[in-house]
Amino acid sequence: MDHHFARSWLKSLSAKLESLTEWSWVGERQGTTQTHRQLFREFFSTPFQKTLALVDEQKKEEFVQGIEKNLYKFDRKTQQFPLGCLCALLQHGKDSPTTQERVKAWTDCILDRLVGITATGGRAVAIEVAEECLSVPFQRLIPLMSEDMRERLADCLGEHALLHMDEAQQKNLLEGLGAEAKCPVLIERIEALMATCTKELNTWLAQAPRFPFTPLALADALARAEHPLLRFFTFARQPSQKEAFLMAVALCLQSLRTRLRWMGSAEPVLERLSHDLQQRLFFVKNQGAVMEIWLASRLKKYNEEAAGRVASILAQPGVPKLLPLKTKLLPLLPPLPQSDDQPGDWVELDGPSPLADAVAEWLGEDAANFKPPQHTLSFDTLRHLLLRAGRWIEVDREQPRIRLAPAAVAAPSLQMLTQKPAPLPPPPLPPPALPSPTSDGESQRSPGPSPVDESGEVDNLIDLLMNEALAPVNPEMRNLVQKVSHGVYRISGKEVTLHTVSGALYVYRIGDSIKYTPIKSLLIEEGLVPSEEVAGSRQGSAPPVDTSSVARVAQISQQTASLGAKIAAPGAQKGLLPFGLGRPVTPLVISVPKADPQALISKRVEAATRAADVAKQVLRRQIDFEDEAKIRKLLIKGLKHEPDWAVAFQDFCNRRRVAPEAAVVNAPREFITTFVQENLPNSINTEWAQKVIHGKDKKEKKDKDKDKSKKDKKEKKKEKQAKREAEAQEAGAAQTRQRT
Repeated sequence: MDHHFARSWLKSLSAKLESLTEWSWVGERQGTTQTHRQLFREFFSTPFQKTLALVDEQKKEEFVQGIEKNLYKFDRKTQQFPLGCLCALLQHGKDSPTTQERVKAWTDCILDRLVGITATGGRAVAIEVAEECLSVPFQRLIPLMSEDMRERLADCLGEHALLHMDEAQQKNLLEGLGAEAKCPVLIERIEALMATCTKELNTWLAQAPRFPFTPLALADALARAEHPLLRFFTFARQPSQKEAFLMAVALCLQSLRTRLRWMGSAEPVLERLSHDLQQRLFFVKNQGAVMEIWLASRLKKYNEEAAGRVASILAQPGVPKLLPLKTKLLPLLPPLPQSDDQPGDWVELDGPSPLADAVAEWLGEDAANFKPPQHTLSFDTLRHLLLRAGRWIEVDREQPRIRLAPAAVAAPSLQMLTQKPAPLPPPPLPPPALPSPTSDGESQRSPGPSPVDESGEVDNLIDLLMNEALAPVNPEMRNLVQKVSHGVYRISGKEVTLHTVSGALYVYRIGDSIKYTPIKSLLIEEGLVPSEEVAGSRQGSAPPVDTSSVARVAQISQQTASLGAKIAAPGAQKGLLPFGLGRPVTPLVISVPKADPQALISKRVEAATRAADVAKQVLRRQIDFEDEAKIRKLLIKGLKHEPDWAVAFQDFCNRRRVAPEAAVVNAPREFITTFVQENLPNSINTEWAQKVIHGKDKKEKKDKDKDKSKKDKKEKKKEKQAKREAEAQEAGAAQTRQRT
């Protein structure tokens, strides 16, 4: 296309504009408005934009003025506003106040049609407005809108239009509006609302119930979370943002049932808001509101991932990430007093706190796949980490709280974090052991490699003493002992914390339980070191000498046999006894296999697993676990008659973050079945359990007896009636005979 063709084309378009008649409904019905639609589509086509670029500014200005002059001839409802915005854009540019004013006027005209629509006629109006918003002229003007105008457009469509559409039409409008310009208006507004609500609810949850984070503030935040567009939170583009929003809402609603239950009485509207949000955000068809079950599963997942992340960090040599953790937590803890021998004030961790969020942020560093939402780490996960963070922090083992340790105690821990201690010299090697008298060519077994380093180097005294304790351990069994961090080992799957007392190695803690015992006793209990070898190792560092009575007898017998062989002639004893009985007798050696401690442990675990499976099979034979009424009745009766059940159910619900009172009535069958299967085997023979299990059978038997007795009565009644009828017939026949 050249300049001459562009000028001639604009001239023909101007002639068509001048010859147009004013648009009317009569002309629409008669088909005389076809030229109006053709010109309208032509003005918003791509070739038209290229044509304007080829002509000079004067021709372009004259043509745009011609469109404005004949603007009244087009449809006022659907064509005049787009053409007016196009003329303003071509004349004044996109940032001009005139262009912004005309775009705003068109948007207001569209939104005014939505306000006040009724439920009956609202669907037709909503579909008509959606089609106009998805039209090409309106889509091209979306990038020209201001941020406030986009928010107003999205809010009005979410409140008045989307509710009157079906799912396909909703999806088309949500994903299509602004897709051509790569700025989806509705989806961006949904994501902005989710981010605002998530931040507001998390902030309230961390500070409540301190002022100004009051029940009234929570009611206002939950009311904002009821925004009509948030119904469509699933259209958000980031899954992590959706999950963070749902977690914030669920944690706030869960707190109203647990530690902040009193707020429901202070602000009664919270109960209604809680119910509405659960029905709106956590409702699943055929299952109802599943917020508590979903929240428990997500919290379990995040804490398991956090525990794995903590284990991987503590397994690093030197644990370099503990120092950044201390840097993050120190500003969040109360400072130490002036005196060095006094600890800091306690910080409660019985709920969401900035300290837990700092730990979650620290765990997420350098881990692209681990980004947990706020307030999801439990106190058990925090305690597992902080107990291994160093002696600069103290963790209360009875209550969920922590504090800074005194400066005198924290200083060695800080020194261990900042610099690596000088390695101790390796222990002196013991003299070589004497060869065994029963096998001359077999050398004595050498000790296995160190759990810290196979070269024999150690980092501290604990590693040195651990090497000495593991010297008699079989190399295959030594793989069960692994070093986790300074003073912490994993022995047969258990995390063991060690310390030294007067140069001897002792166990300080196994898991979360305190246990003061020598390391050699623990190795014997785990089956890593046989008791006789440990007893021999307690004699000190003297050379190992075989002083057992059995060895002495073997030596004497061997010397006697060799002396007799020297005195006797080679063939002197041959043929002294018949049938060659004088030949030397080969001793019969029976080797008794040594019991493997690890195999014994595996057999015990396998036996316990089989016993548990047998108990479950017995339960399944006696109880129909598909019968929800009977399972729920077993739970209720067990909580009433068994004190242990109440404690176990409380712990069972706490681990899944479910309120026990609500779980008894509203928990699904799978939730109750799991608890009953774990606890019923211990109470299967009690009176209340037998009544519940076999109560239905007795009732059925009683009903059968009743039915049988009723049947017998009916049969007897029929027999009596038949007998009476027969007697009456005989009497009638006798009277007839007498008459005749």
